[in-house]
This record gives sequence, structure tokens and C-alpha cells, in this order.
Amino acid sequence: MTKSFGIAAMIIVVAISSASSQTITNVEESFKKATEEIRPTLPKKVDQITTWTGVSHSGTSLKYDFKLDLKSAELPPNALSLIRQNTVKQVCQTSTVVNAMKAGGVYIYKYQTADAKSLGQFEVRSKDCAQ
Repeated sequence: MTKSFGIAAMIIVVAISSASSQTITNVEESFKKATEEIRPTLPKKVDQITTWTGVSHSGTSLKYDFKLDLKSAELPPNALSLIRQNTVKQVCQTSTVVNAMKAGGVYIYKYQTADAKSLGQFEVRSKDCAQ
């Protein structure tokens, strides 16, 4: 299951890095453009258990919504922590995304289970890459 979480994070980083690299100095415009480019392609299956269902932006925040194709009872208690760990690792290896975060951008990841229960959400900020 950890491998799946890593694959989803890598696919998402690739999708956001192209939009973020275009206007690092204007994070809001970059996130607006990313939202406009990504939204028509959703929903999108990103790995065996994850479907990317939504994207939105608000100011300097870019939010991604995901649905895990597992019921909450099928997930380990630390599932969101594992997802966050893999996502941060992938995000922090992408210089254009890191630059967007240094310019004030925040990436928000929200997860829901197959039985429509909120697994939770987390933010990734520039400071997370320094750890």
C-alpha cells in the first residue's frame, strides 16, 4: 500500500510542476492556470487505489481532492500519515514546486475513502522540505 501512495504523489507532482514553473513570481496566477488545465482531465485514476477527483485554488493555495478505492476499515490507522510522508518526499524533489512554495504557495491534499468518509487533509509548505 505504501508503494501506491508514492506512485500517486509522483504523478501529481508531475502534473503541478509544469504549471508552477511558468509564473513562480505570481503564485495565484500559476495556481489558477493549473486548476484550469487539470480540472477538465478529472477524474483520473493515478494508481491502483487512488482516483484524483478534484482541483481548486484560492489565493496562494492549490487543493487536490482524492478518493481512495478502499473502505476506511481497510486502511491502516496511519494511512494519511503515510500518504503525507510520500507526498512531501516527492513534492520536495521538484524544484519548480519548491520555488512556488518559497514564493508563498501552499499545496493542500484532501482524501476520502470509498465509503465516503473523510480520511482527512494536509498541507505541504516550503518549510516541510527543510525537514
